[in-house]
Amino acid sequence: IGFATAAGTLWRCAFDLGPETEANEWGISILFSIINVGGIPFGFVAGWIMETFGRRKAVMLGGINAFVGTALSGIATNLYIACLARIITGLGIGGISSSIPVYIDEMAPRSSVGTLQAIGGPCIPLTIFLGNLFAFSILGPHRDLKPAEYCPEHTKDDIFFKNVTLMAPAALIGLCIIAVAGTIMPESKKWKGSVEMDASEGK
Repeated sequence: IGFATAAGTLWRCAFDLGPETEANEWGISILFSIINVGGIPFGFVAGWIMETFGRRKAVMLGGINAFVGTALSGIATNLYIACLARIITGLGIGGISSSIPVYIDEMAPRSSVGTLQAIGGPCIPLTIFLGNLFAFSILGPHRDLKPAEYCPEHTKDDIFFKNVTLMAPAALIGLCIIAVAGTIMPESKKWKGSVEMDASEGK
């Protein structure tokens, strides 16, 4: 969310939405809100994915989508590709936010479950704050200008580089989730037990 401070300006420049016309306002609004189009559907299938493939693979799938979506957002050359990237990012966020609490509940010691699940609360405003600071630095000395005035001060290549830089930390987080889920993260013992029980019962 904090990255939106810079994204709102950079995306207007990148996709020729600088002037505050009605059509441009619709375009930028769709670009920001369409992430929910990816997140909502995942909620309906999250349970099936976790029960079929396991908690670890569900987390990994969320990380893959988050990485692909944010990376594509960084290199998108038009509004349509950017919207597709946001949908994919939404799938990733939906997957991660659905599967990690279940994993913590099943794997963490009973005395630590509440603490671990509550960590997400303060992390959200902290990442927003850090995102705003990062965005503030990326926009540079013209950060206080309106998009219609900011865009002419920068070349297309400059805007592209700034956008890639802005999306890089989010893509890196997705890569870290993939790496952890794919290597050192053990599968949920509770899920493995239920799978083995179903297998022994011939289901």
